[in-house]
Amino acid sequence: MTSDERLEWARQRSDNPDGTEAIRLNPLDNTQWEYMGNRNWTNYFLDKSTFSQAHQLSISGATEKTKFYLSGGVDSEDGVFSGVVKNDKYIRYSMRGKVNYQIWNWLSVSNNTSFVSTTRKKPSYYNLSDFYDAEPHDMDVNPDGTWANSELGIALAQLVDGGEEKTVYDRLQSTFSAEMNFWERMLVLNANFTFSKSHEDYDWYKTKYRIGYGPDDVREQGTSRAYKGSTSELYTVLDLYATLTKSFDKHLVSGVLGFNQEYSRWDKFTADRYDIISTSLPSIGLSSGEQYVDETYKDWAIRGLFFRANYMYDNRYIFELNGRYDGTSRFPKNKRYGFFPSGSVAWRVDVEPFFEPLRSLFSQFKIRASYGSLGNQLVTEYGYIPSMNSSLGSYLIDGKLQQTVTAPGLVSPDYTWEQVRTLNGGIDLALWNNKLVVSFDIYRRDTKGMLTLGKELPGVLGKTEPKENAADLKTRGWELSVAYRDEFQLKGKPLNWGHASYCPTIVHGLQSLTILPKTLVNIMKDRNWAKFGDCKVMGCSRARKKLLRWMKQKLYLGVHWKSWKDGLNTKIWMATSA
Repeated sequence: MTSDERLEWARQRSDNPDGTEAIRLNPLDNTQWEYMGNRNWTNYFLDKSTFSQAHQLSISGATEKTKFYLSGGVDSEDGVFSGVVKNDKYIRYSMRGKVNYQIWNWLSVSNNTSFVSTTRKKPSYYNLSDFYDAEPHDMDVNPDGTWANSELGIALAQLVDGGEEKTVYDRLQSTFSAEMNFWERMLVLNANFTFSKSHEDYDWYKTKYRIGYGPDDVREQGTSRAYKGSTSELYTVLDLYATLTKSFDKHLVSGVLGFNQEYSRWDKFTADRYDIISTSLPSIGLSSGEQYVDETYKDWAIRGLFFRANYMYDNRYIFELNGRYDGTSRFPKNKRYGFFPSGSVAWRVDVEPFFEPLRSLFSQFKIRASYGSLGNQLVTEYGYIPSMNSSLGSYLIDGKLQQTVTAPGLVSPDYTWEQVRTLNGGIDLALWNNKLVVSFDIYRRDTKGMLTLGKELPGVLGKTEPKENAADLKTRGWELSVAYRDEFQLKGKPLNWGHASYCPTIVHGLQSLTILPKTLVNIMKDRNWAKFGDCKVMGCSRARKKLLRWMKQKLYLGVHWKSWKDGLNTKIWMATSA
């Protein structure tokens, strides 16, 4: 059929849509259908309302010693394709129960439990763009009822006959608590235990669908495959801590001493098989093709002691000391624990007697300083253990792909906590009855023992460098925030307004590095920062490329760092050959 003939057919369909056929046999091949639709298919299939509902019920009550609360709910919502298929739906059930029982005046126990269950069904082929981009001249079905051989017909065949995906998720969480208090709550002991158990079943299958190319030409297309996955996660937390608070004369003393332990385990099992035998019972057991099974699990645990001590004299001089001694399963046994202290001091100048003449102007005038360290253990669960991966190889032996095991990767003995140490000084001001609030901070942050790729190894080794505590990073900067808020009357009613501004300045610099240029660039990618010459944008890839080009001109086994100030008085750090 020539383009002129097709154009004439399109004109007739446009002028007389009801009197001109939309589907006919191709004049050049009368065994094939030819289409000339005339409809906004996007509105036809998607421009529809959907039904959703939500129901909630709650009961609460109390007696002299007991308080309780119970609630439940159900929510459901039809999907955007609910007018085309029946299996596009979401439903959620939820429940929560709380109870508190005062056994004695000094002892109470409580529980908070919640349960959530969700089910999501949808077609395996779920692509909205197929319908948003549907051409008006396409058709959906042929005169004999088969799916049309067009982009729209194929998309509908996949949506209706191509299979289903179902996800069921359940989560149960419960917290048990106990509290004891003595000497009019001067000493309070708390114990909390929380567990959360979740499970997800994922069933998915795809079946072949039939496309009508012509009256006697119906072809099967698509994939025949069944997949099932099951994921479980267990998370537990135990907190034990004591709080002491005592005030006398102008003194206030308080302290907290506690223990914390967390454990998490994640399991996943999957099974996959091709060539479903019966589309009415699509399952792995009723399939005949290649099958694949996989199982994965990972777990981690942390355990630590913590304390906090506070002292305040006459609401003027404030001191605080904190500390944590934490251990994590993510590091080797001999390097799992670290101690991370911190402390702060503050002086309320505005409550001093000599400040009395200025109190009409200043609502607050506080000077403060702090120093603290934190540990970073957010790395992979088993990064310190050499592991071997198993997979199907690429060579056939006796007509089958064989299972292969790769050599283990390298691990470093220098693999432990990153430590972030921060020194901070600041001042807080409030003027004119808190209408104008100003806060200024200046700080230095040192990251010690950054976990990144270690020294570059010879290529003949055949392995990537292991991660280790290979670098230190220094960050310096200042922050200024200014806020103004006020109120005035408008037609007898108060109108509040305000404005706030925030201005930070940050300077990064690597203090020490025992690695080669390749690894330096990896650090810059991981940490998402770069400063070189006129480029001072965090995460600037152009700066990283310029730095890499500069460093490739050098052949050296180590680096040291120098710094200078640019025209904007911003300090720039750069590597030079050692």
